[in-house]
Amino acid sequence: MSAAVLVAPEVIRSAKDAKIVTLPHPRTGGDVRCVFADGKLLELNRFSDSLPHSWLFGDSVQQDGSLLLATPCDARFYILPFIPVDRFCALDQVLPPALQADATIHKFFLTLDLACMCDVRVSHDTSLVRLNSSLLAAFLDAAVARVAAVLAPHDVPGAGSRSATYQRAAAAPTPAARDAAAVGIVSDYLPAEHAAALRTRFHIAAAPEPEPEPSVRAGAGAG
Repeated sequence: MSAAVLVAPEVIRSAKDAKIVTLPHPRTGGDVRCVFADGKLLELNRFSDSLPHSWLFGDSVQQDGSLLLATPCDARFYILPFIPVDRFCALDQVLPPALQADATIHKFFLTLDLACMCDVRVSHDTSLVRLNSSLLAAFLDAAVARVAAVLAPHDVPGAGSRSATYQRAAAAPTPAARDAAAVGIVSDYLPAEHAAALRTRFHIAAAPEPEPEPSVRAGAGAG
């Protein structure tokens, strides 16, 4: 039986009903593993480096020496891609099947407070929402400010991010670089149009697409 080491906050360690769920990534649509515990959503990420590691569990050795990290996330980012900007709708009408498959998770997403990014109207005891561009901009700008504040005490703000914008900022840990780093992190969880608008507001150029690895470039290996 395989095992793993999980680094998690107290909400998971003390929860009696924690469950692992798979959600669509708000930017890519790919699968994201999350933990839902005591009404909180935490994203699971695996950390490993280039050196081989193993874990010792009692008398057994787990060859996979990576770490699983459970970090709290704002669940509103996960439903942002599905909220229309041109009409009011009930969330039940637009949430994808992955967010409705589990009754507890479904109820959790339906009861999120969306007034920070949406116009909200109640009709026949049903809440209808419509994305409000101005509210969304303020919500995302505040998220960038919070991330930048977390990065501020650190000398190298770019270490470890998946965002190319964040990685470029590592060479110059100035306030402007931290803003760029924070925009990169937040943009990692945004659909393309919202990420572009966020970069525009902060006067940050889009990161270039990474070049494909030699083994997967067009024509590689053709003989």
